[in-house]
Amino acid sequence: DDDHAKKNMKPPQKSFSYTNMNMFAANADGLQGKLVSLKHEILEAEATIFCIQETKFRTKGRIKIDNFVTFEAIRKNKDKGGTVMGIHESLKPVLIEEYSDNFELIVAEVNVGGKEIRIMTGYGPQENWEVSQKMPFFVALEKEVSKANINGKSVIIELDANSKLGN
Repeated sequence: DDDHAKKNMKPPQKSFSYTNMNMFAANADGLQGKLVSLKHEILEAEATIFCIQETKFRTKGRIKIDNFVTFEAIRKNKDKGGTVMGIHESLKPVLIEEYSDNFELIVAEVNVGGKEIRIMTGYGPQENWEVSQKMPFFVALEKEVSKANINGKSVIIELDANSKLGN
């Protein structure tokens, strides 16, 4: 399945310029047996960035798409996690930070039209967790946003926060 996908995946037909940025995001609820479909959707959407939560992979490196650099965070203490961010190489991706000890959060930087943007993606704590279990994720997220602001970077946050709005 994955070998077949590698042989049949073509680079995006469109020649991306440094001023284009399309995002594709999803909670996959597991990518086992879905890689061909995922790759097709990313390329069909002409995405230059993709963020996927709940890959449920236990090892890094399973998602490969031509001309994309991928960053992954897989919690060491969880069987069903896994977050991946893929960025088209034309956006000059740089990994800024990866958190994967107790939660998943990836921070990468891209250059779009001469503007540096920090992209943050992850899988947030469950709504019913104790505050003490939730706080490390949100503290890290806030810290990364603050670091981006201090360095004059724009910020895009895309994540599965596992939280409901309101009371």
